[in-house]
Amino acid sequence: MVKTKDEINAQKGKSAQLSLEETTKDKQKTNPKIVYYSLFIILCLSSLFWLISEFKNGFSDKKINLNLPQIKFPQISSNSLNLDKLISKSIDLDNGFWSFYVNTSNFDYQKNTDQFNIPLSVLKNNISNLPESTSNYFSQNLPQALNIKENLTQENDLFLLELLIELPSNKQIFIFVKNVQASDLTLAKTQLQKFIPDLYWQLISLD
Repeated sequence: MVKTKDEINAQKGKSAQLSLEETTKDKQKTNPKIVYYSLFIILCLSSLFWLISEFKNGFSDKKINLNLPQIKFPQISSNSLNLDKLISKSIDLDNGFWSFYVNTSNFDYQKNTDQFNIPLSVLKNNISNLPESTSNYFSQNLPQALNIKENLTQENDLFLLELLIELPSNKQIFIFVKNVQASDLTLAKTQLQKFIPDLYWQLISLD
């Protein structure tokens, strides 16, 4: 059956109307997403501009507590310096009878100090009154800028090391070590020589 011109135009108009309705429905489906995205972007930008403005003003007119996380870095304290462990790691304590006295302004360590046979204050006073030593067997591996007084008393079966280290900051480090009846006195002295620099740097790290 042949369609008239009016029928053809009416059919075209109906098709165009259907297409327009479908397009409108599609837009209605996508419009909510666009609205949500737009609102989100606007909120983000508004917050950013507000923060920038407040930071420039230094939060002067507002009471705002910013609880930022505090990062604590590990620090070495006199309590965390385990000198017993450091000594046993470096020195054969079965090689003779050892006595130690280590003293600084913020650290004090004593082990068998009764074997020194004189008060510790006298020991410190004696080494303090000595001139700067020329012997540096035990202190030769310490920094050159230090003022060092070293005194070694040695007999057949024992030795006594008296050591005073003065830092440029005027801090003093007293180290007294005595070894009695060592089966190998040379080994004891060699181990102590290597131990002194390690002890020095540990004590410095306490500041």
